[in-house]
Amino acid sequence: MIELTKNEVKEILTAYADNELTDPEKIALIEQLIETDPEVRFEYMVQQQAKKFALRIRSTVSCPGNLKTSILDKIKSQTASNKH
Repeated sequence: MIELTKNEVKEILTAYADNELTDPEKIALIEQLIETDPEVRFEYMVQQQAKKFALRIRSTVSCPGNLKTSILDKIKSQTASNKH
């Protein structure tokens, strides 16, 4: 069995919650921890809720059509003024 620090568990848990974890051994480990460790289970549930919330917000909030152009123009102007 893999020995992990709390930070490593959190990092792996985030990858698992984002469906980015591909190592079968780590997947099995994190699933076991979600089942047996209340702290890990809670963190997983928090990440799942945050992800759902972000997806809900993203689908309801729209940006002005010219936002990208406006941001790029601002960057170009600041870059040009920094060169002088």
